[in-house]
Parts: sequence; structure tokens; C-alpha cells
Amino acid sequence: MFLDLKSMKTCTRSLGFSFSGSKSAFSLATLALGLELFLSVSASATSLVQLSLQQLTQAASNVLQGHVVSQVSEWNASHTEIVTLTTIAVDSDTKGNTPSTVVVEQPGGTLGHFRVYVPGTVHFFPQSRYVLFLERAPATPAHYHVVGMMQGAYRIYRDQRTGQERVITPMGRFFYGQPAAGGHVTTQPETMPLQEFHQKVSSAIAKPIVIPSGTALPLVIRSVSFDGVGRIEVEAETTQDVYPNTQTVIPAGSLVDGWGSKTAGHWTLHWTAVSIRGREASIKATHQVSGGEAPFQGERMTVMTR
Repeated sequence: MFLDLKSMKTCTRSLGFSFSGSKSAFSLATLALGLELFLSVSASATSLVQLSLQQLTQAASNVLQGHVVSQVSEWNASHTEIVTLTTIAVDSDTKGNTPSTVVVEQPGGTLGHFRVYVPGTVHFFPQSRYVLFLERAPATPAHYHVVGMMQGAYRIYRDQRTGQERVITPMGRFFYGQPAAGGHVTTQPETMPLQEFHQKVSSAIAKPIVIPSGTALPLVIRSVSFDGVGRIEVEAETTQDVYPNTQTVIPAGSLVDGWGSKTAGHWTLHWTAVSIRGREASIKATHQVSGGEAPFQGERMTVMTR
């Protein structure tokens, strides 16, 4: 399911979020000081893929519970984008070897007289607690991105009536109002007990990853090494996010292992496993290499699992 959202031009990549669009017609250099700036492109330029809890846990390198310590907006390293950095103190982690504090990077923010807003980003409340699904930021490995943007941030609160700790489901009615009786839209958030949510996350993490047959994997070869006469070992990586079904996701950059054999002057590649955030899933796929030459580093192909 794709949800089209208005957004600005941004170089940030997060799983579950894709962008393509032309540059804004505005130039920061020509704006008068004191102007509050909003940059946007057409609504069709951005797609937010709705992720299930199973997909969130698969795509996340780290799943943790923590609280907000501080937040600051600044220019990125190339001084082309405003980003917001939120420091989270980690109270506990469920997946990944998470450090005691993490810095979550998101596009947009307020810097001086400029404000850049990107729909779909998480609005972190000061001192609030969250369960977060994070992945390493490719351009800045010391930082993290929220998987699926706001989908990967579950805010924790204490019910004033019962005293029970609960989490707010970020993709529930609180964010996408659904018509109730009489046609009006309710903003009542969907919630669940924190303990129950942790149990669901742990179950999702423990569940084996199954890649169904008929899944198309766009690959680029990373390395090729000869293993005797007429045999090679091959490693590739996926070039884009793949969503085979609502329970599985294969993030871009996932490693794919295989081997190749040469028969009658032609190479056949046999792909056997995909590594998703450190967890391995078995696959069966073959690819016939055109011509008599062995595959080479940087060669691109699409393989179909069977």
C-alpha cells in the first residue's frame, strides 16, 4: 500500500520512504532574512510504504526503548539540507548491539529564520519515551534513521485512569483519520499495552524470514572469486527495497550469496541466501550469464526466486 504525501526535495533515504522530483524553484540565497521557508513538490513525488510490524522488525538493525534527551537542527555536511538530530538515551534494546545513546537523523527542521517541514517525519516530544525501530544512516554511520519514517516510532505514555503504560500506534487513526459514524473523522489514537507490544516485537524478531517464490531481486555484483576450474563464488547486494508480501521486506543493500558454474562455455549463477540485517534467509534462484565471460564486479541483473 502506498500513501502519497507532500514533501520537499531531500537526499535522505529511509526504508519505506522514496522520493523523486525536480528541484524547488526557490533559492535560499535570494530569500529575505526573516522569511519562514517551506519547500514542497507535487504530492505524487513522495511515497510512504505502509509497513507491518513484521517488516519493521526485519528492516531494523536496532529495536530499542529510550527517552529523548535533546534535539538540534543544523545543516548537513555539504550544507545543502537542513537536518534534525535527536539524541535518545537507550533504556533497553530488543535487537542489535545498541550503544547507551543514539542520534536519530531526520530531514527538515528549523534553523534560524528558515523552517523546512517534511511530512512523515517523527515529531519527538521532549523527555518522552519511545520504542524505536532504527537503521544506520548510510551517509553518516554514526547516526540512525527511523525505519519507515514515523512508522518506526511508538510513543510510550501512562494511562491516567489505569496507570498502565501503553504505546501509540503511529499509523493508526491518530495520524490517518478514519470516518466514524456520521462521517466525521476521529483523532482518537490506537494504543496497546507496552508489555503486549514488546511481546509482539519479540515474536516478530524470532519468526524466521521466508522469501516467497516469484520474488524479483534487483542485484549488483560486489565480488567474484574463482574456486577451481569452472566454478566461482559470487556476492551481490540488492539495489532497492523489495516488498514480496506484507510480512517480508528486503532492504536495499542486503547481501546475496551464491556460486557459479561453467557448462558448455556458459556461466550459470546459483543464488542461495539473502542476509537481512544480520539474519539469513535461504533462497533458490538461477541466472544465465550472456556470453562466455564470467560475471564481473558491478554487473547488474534481476533474478527471480523459485
